Amino acid sequence: MSGALVIGIVGGVVSMLTSKSPNPYLNLITEPAGALACYLIVTTLPNLSIFKYMLKPILATFIGTLASGTLYVILNAVFFAMPTPVAIGAFVSVVLPTATINTVIAYVLYLPSQKILNLEPQNV
Repeated sequence: MSGALVIGIVGGVVSMLTSKSPNPYLNLITEPAGALACYLIVTTLPNLSIFKYMLKPILATFIGTLASGTLYVILNAVFFAMPTPVAIGAFVSVVLPTATINTVIAYVLYLPSQKILNLEPQNV
């Protein structure tokens, strides 16, 4: 779990340095939350697959991005007194598409990694 936190903190620092957000320091909270969500998915779910395609990377990426993005929207809504419809709009127009795009990218990168590292899907 500590490795996931370190990855999340590093991701938060990188995001903070490149963010155009009015409060980039929120990334130091949201990115570790997303990394912990990924860690929990990877360590608690069985190895699910459809044919030879692993589902765990898809779930971990999508849920991790949702956790991070949702927390980011909620924290911004609280700190900046954002109206609820604006926060919902940010979630629908930014978080959901980002989670979808991240999931596709992560899986495209996972497929060659699966072959290189000889990761065989196992139904548990």
